[in-house]
Amino acid sequence: MPQIGRFDVKEKLGAGSQGSVYRCVDSELHRPVAIKLFDRVMPGANSSVDTLLSEARTISQIQHPNIVSIFDVGKERARPFLVFEFVEGELLSDRLRRGTLSLHEALEIITGILSGIDQVHRKGIVHRDLKPANIILNVDGTPKVMDFGIARLLGGAVSRDMELTGTPRYMAPEYIDQGKVSPQADVFALGAILFELLTGKMAFDARDQQTLLKNIRANGVENPSCFNTEVSEQLDAIVQKSLEKEPGARFADAGEMLGAIVEYRKSRDEITGQAAKGTVDFLLRRMQHKSDFPVLSESIRTLNRLTESDDKGMDHLARIIIRDFALASKIIKVVNSAYYSRFAGRIGTISRAIVVLGIQTIRSIAASLIFFEHLHNKTQAVKLKNEIAAAIFSATLARQAAEDAEMEHVEEGFLCGMLHTLGKILVTYYLNDESEEIRRLVKTDSVSQEQAERRVLGMTFQEMGIAIAEQWNFPATITRGMVKVDPAAPGDLKDTDVKLRLIANFSNEATRIIGESDDGGEQQIKQLLKRFRRGLAISERRFEGMLDEARKEFIELSGSLSAKAANDPFMRRLSRPAHPDTSHVTRGKGRKEDMTTTLALEPGKSSYTEEPVAEITPDDPAINAEIVLTEGLQEVTDMLLDDNSNIIQVFNVVLETIYRALAFHRVVLCLQDQSKQKIKAKLGFGSDIDNFITGFHFSRQYSADVFHAALKNGVDLAVSNTSDPRIKDNLPEWYKKLSNAGSFMVFPLVIKQRPLGLIYADHPQADGIVLTAKQLNLVKTLRNQLILAFRSRM
Repeated sequence: MPQIGRFDVKEKLGAGSQGSVYRCVDSELHRPVAIKLFDRVMPGANSSVDTLLSEARTISQIQHPNIVSIFDVGKERARPFLVFEFVEGELLSDRLRRGTLSLHEALEIITGILSGIDQVHRKGIVHRDLKPANIILNVDGTPKVMDFGIARLLGGAVSRDMELTGTPRYMAPEYIDQGKVSPQADVFALGAILFELLTGKMAFDARDQQTLLKNIRANGVENPSCFNTEVSEQLDAIVQKSLEKEPGARFADAGEMLGAIVEYRKSRDEITGQAAKGTVDFLLRRMQHKSDFPVLSESIRTLNRLTESDDKGMDHLARIIIRDFALASKIIKVVNSAYYSRFAGRIGTISRAIVVLGIQTIRSIAASLIFFEHLHNKTQAVKLKNEIAAAIFSATLARQAAEDAEMEHVEEGFLCGMLHTLGKILVTYYLNDESEEIRRLVKTDSVSQEQAERRVLGMTFQEMGIAIAEQWNFPATITRGMVKVDPAAPGDLKDTDVKLRLIANFSNEATRIIGESDDGGEQQIKQLLKRFRRGLAISERRFEGMLDEARKEFIELSGSLSAKAANDPFMRRLSRPAHPDTSHVTRGKGRKEDMTTTLALEPGKSSYTEEPVAEITPDDPAINAEIVLTEGLQEVTDMLLDDNSNIIQVFNVVLETIYRALAFHRVVLCLQDQSKQKIKAKLGFGSDIDNFITGFHFSRQYSADVFHAALKNGVDLAVSNTSDPRIKDNLPEWYKKLSNAGSFMVFPLVIKQRPLGLIYADHPQADGIVLTAKQLNLVKTLRNQLILAFRSRM
């Protein structure tokens, strides 16, 4: 069936006793729709096709966020059809099959359903087929009632059916006995749905249909609290009232039932809020009695009060950290570790660390060290150490996931990943008795984790962590990112908060799998990647690279925790060395500042390397190169921290420093010329530099040469011999005509994978560029200062 009316049929979504549902596209409005095409003879339908369409037109007037809208009605070869809003999401029936809902989720869903049906009842319409399979949860988790195929427009308060139509399990007793159709019949179905939401069980069930109908007419249901200890007497009463056998004893309509639910939720929120506030206050008082917390709390609060982008914020951050000598020493050690030195080179001051790695990265490192150093040195409990280790590892993995997702601020991913289990860690450390009681309830009383947390604390670990994070002045973006999320229905994927939640939840789940599985949890990780594919879309191969990078950073950040890894299986699994087949491959999209790996294009070599090209010789005029580079770097750092500094001055100092220190023949800065779509030389030092600058330009349009390769891949490039045939073929003709250099280096300037330009440095002789690893890192760091200068003025 290629078309239904003007609608192009794309696929069949399902079929029932009344007809079939198709996903279609409106050929005129070009929007997706769902169409229910009825059979010629509809079971139980005692009205004509015209009556059905008339009632559908009345229903189409209802526009409500919890109702799937009817856009149109029509006939296709004498068969009526209804055109509905197409909603992408998950049927409530499928969601219930996946597992028990929390009380909060259940109440959110039933409130939405009741709100929509309230509007339907106000229009004098009865749905007649309310059930979980006719309710869809959209990507935001909002319930929307659909399938009004047998809905009835009432002339008075009650109507009658000669034949029963609907789903037996949700039919009201008076409808089964007498065919009475009224809003109270919908209320009965709503009560059965609410029972199912609260317990995960059917309100009425039997081996066959006749027994089922008999049970509905004669038997009551147990209180939901018998199956769910979170359910109170007040909520039990609401369910029982909605399932009364006599319609007059039920709520009059969905609006009255909604009022009862709203009133219950209001009183519950007040009680829960008071209990939760009392727990947070108790935890804070307990923390105050331990000497570590006041210092910890104030340090983190101060960090979080800093402005996020300006130079004064950088200066302020440096002063805060330097006040704590031990913290400053640890940060210097971390940023000079194997993981960070690849991006930053050797760093001797906090101010320079901030300039090179960025204020957000240093704040993340400082926050993690402040928090975890205060806690893990105070106890020998293996459980707590593992929780802290998991949080650190989750943070490093979350940073990789944030980079993969091209988040603007990847450090937000780091913090959300680290703080995701903050509540659990604090309760374990400060409220050990309560922590043990929660474990006992889950283990021996078969209480769910969330129910046990609420029973003991009045709130969940997640809510506790968010409350403390707010006390510490973490921004709302971070606290919103700490919330649990269902990866199947995460919400708007363009929303930063949703993305951060996905990243934090994913990194924490992955950490648990890795830490608890001797084989690395390969199959579980595959399932995890599949579950989060909708929001993160991380391939297995990409995950391996992310895991390698996360482990390297974890080892540096975890300090004395990882030093004892050999004694604990959990720590040992997290600290497992990087995969031998992937350790030499550059993975990911680079750090926030686009620090890159050096690519040495030498005869016979084409691999990534961090090794020096060659050692300097005693007769090298740049024997004091490191001193010159370091002094120039400090000068550039000072200029970047000065609000009055000029970006052109920064360019000149960087180029002059490289030129003087390393005895290059020429050093040139090239930048994009947007108006001419070219990369053009702008500034430089060296022999015949004015003419060289005039001739040094090339199109932004990609061609297969070394300059475009460096820009496209964001990698530093070293050509040791321009005369080598294998290199010569990759040099563009314009360059061969312009330059007689025997060797040269290219350092691309890239922000967010967008090339801004490059630094070019050459030597007249082949193999004439001889740098130690330290000198090379200093040059790269100077290049990165240029990137920071650009960023600060963008």
